[in-house]
Amino acid sequence: GSNGLAFGRGGAGGAINRVSKEAGWTPVREINVSVGSYDHKRIGLDVGGGLTSSVAGRVNVVSEDSDSYRDGVSVRRNGISPTLTLKPGDRTKVVLSAEYFNDLRVTDRGVPSQNGKPFKTDESTFFGNAEQSPTETTVRTVGMAIEHKFTNGVMLSNKTRYADYDKYYQNVYASSAVNNAGQVRISKYLDDTQRQNLFNQTDIVFDFNTGAVKHLMLAGVELGRQDSRNLRLDDTVVSTTVSANDPFVVTTIDRMKVDRNSETTIDVASVYLQDQLTFNKQWQMVLGLRQDRFVTDFTDKKTAGNTGKTTDTELSPRAALIYKPMDSVSVYASYSKSFVPRAGDQLSSL
Repeated sequence: GSNGLAFGRGGAGGAINRVSKEAGWTPVREINVSVGSYDHKRIGLDVGGGLTSSVAGRVNVVSEDSDSYRDGVSVRRNGISPTLTLKPGDRTKVVLSAEYFNDLRVTDRGVPSQNGKPFKTDESTFFGNAEQSPTETTVRTVGMAIEHKFTNGVMLSNKTRYADYDKYYQNVYASSAVNNAGQVRISKYLDDTQRQNLFNQTDIVFDFNTGAVKHLMLAGVELGRQDSRNLRLDDTVVSTTVSANDPFVVTTIDRMKVDRNSETTIDVASVYLQDQLTFNKQWQMVLGLRQDRFVTDFTDKKTAGNTGKTTDTELSPRAALIYKPMDSVSVYASYSKSFVPRAGDQLSSL
């Protein structure tokens, strides 16, 4: 369900918890190789272990090269993610991480419709131009996580992450249904987004008792900034109409007009507090609250005067009642609230 207290923005319908592999002192030696139809080839490597008694290292590498049953469609992916874990003392752990990932593939919108049904054609037919429809995403990240457990049991953690995203998207595609004369419209556009994120999150976890009730408290602060630049170019002509039986089109990409050219800076500041109360072995309760503040500074470089700066605050509550008939089973009812702010392409106007 919605996860406003955990993450603030986004995830109104739920979230997937993506946990990166971390270096440890248990030796890891793993290699995965797969081959398959349509010239599919993929290899993955995971190697790690202790370097000294206080330093451990790990590296994950992946490379994939695959074609498709669709004419001209392919995907090429390469990535590497090294991590380093340091333990300067029994109560302190530092994790350093980095990631480089590149994904290059063909943008494929499939087969258009005709009279409300898929157009009858060979399933491999590409409408438009596969060679002129590349999309490429390159991700570069670095991060550091520090955890320290004090002698009184209080756990303090701080995580910092910087990420640079470079995404290019171009498509020559069928932009209409096939008409009764067997014609289909082919259009084109390209979209380029550059984005940098810098986020820091500090959590403190501690416990105490009030009578027979045990409390596990979480308090935290998150600070971050996101800088985005987006450029979209559209075709200078409305469209090219071709026969749906021969929908291959070679087009001139450089003759395009600016549809969108914008820069956006978002500053985020959040505070949150959560209490997990344990009444006995069977009954628990969770109560939490998070306050987010978003400052959005938008500049439209295409349209003079279409700029703006807004400040929004949102409150995200959470409450849950948990019943445990046995240690391995939890039955619960919960209420939570999240929000999804406008971002990226949705900021073409305020």
